[in-house]
Amino acid sequence: MKTLILLFSFLLFNSMIVPNTHANIIYRYQIMPEDAKELNVLGNALGVAGKSWVSGWPVSAAEFKSEEWTSPTGLYFVVKDTLIRIEGKDEIRVVQFAVKEINLAGQAFSGTLPDLSFCDLEIFNLGFNNISGNIPVLYFPKCREIFLNRTELTGPLPKFDLPELTYLGFFSNKLSGTIPNLNLPKLQTLLLGENQFEGEIPNFNLPAL
Repeated sequence: MKTLILLFSFLLFNSMIVPNTHANIIYRYQIMPEDAKELNVLGNALGVAGKSWVSGWPVSAAEFKSEEWTSPTGLYFVVKDTLIRIEGKDEIRVVQFAVKEINLAGQAFSGTLPDLSFCDLEIFNLGFNNISGNIPVLYFPKCREIFLNRTELTGPLPKFDLPELTYLGFFSNKLSGTIPNLNLPKLQTLLLGENQFEGEIPNFNLPAL
């Protein structure tokens, strides 16, 4: 009797297992759509795609095969996520990339910087360009380095909320007004010379400086 019960349990358990009928695992790749959108906002503002030596701009969020990949000029990425879907008997794995570094320094880009949001960006380098206007809202929660030295930025210096920032460079711009009391706990380098600031230097809360 026990043998029959065990045999019945074994057959019931195995009948519940769904066999893997997928013939292939196929990899696709994709830049995170929200990052691609923000990159194109930046690219349009500075006329990046209009330069003859630039490739990969405007940035596409379409899926691509590895052999089709051409990294857009000045961009570096990190793997963010993998999405899985089933198409017929194929398992499609879409590896998504988030932008980790934007380095478009010294390329004679001109225009004004738009508000930008990159959740995984660590390095933002647009120094030595003809960028004008005020410093926009920069939502970069993981950013470690911002290089905007020797541009044409004007207006006040914002009180940044960038908890991971170690380098902040606005050397040789046209910034004005008073310097805010910055609260950047990991900041190690601060370059603000050759601007048009006035007033006293505040008592910064910069324990790592």
